[in-house]
Amino acid sequence: MTHYVAYLDEFGHVGQYVSRNHPNYKTHPAFGFAGLVLPASEIREFAIYFYKAKCQLLAHDLANDNPKNLPA
Repeated sequence: MTHYVAYLDEFGHVGQYVSRNHPNYKTHPAFGFAGLVLPASEIREFAIYFYKAKCQLLAHDLANDNPKNLPA
């Protein structure tokens, strides 16, 4: 019997919204859930892959103390 594990996360956008046509404030504040389901036997490999990808993608911001002043 194969067991599965679900990784779920919520997503959304925090910020001002006026309308779809507004030049600056047009990102809709959508909210929802996203995720993936993995066989339990693959969790360790996925965790290693995800950690390496996260380190690579965030390396510049971490080394440069958040150069664009993005909120945490």
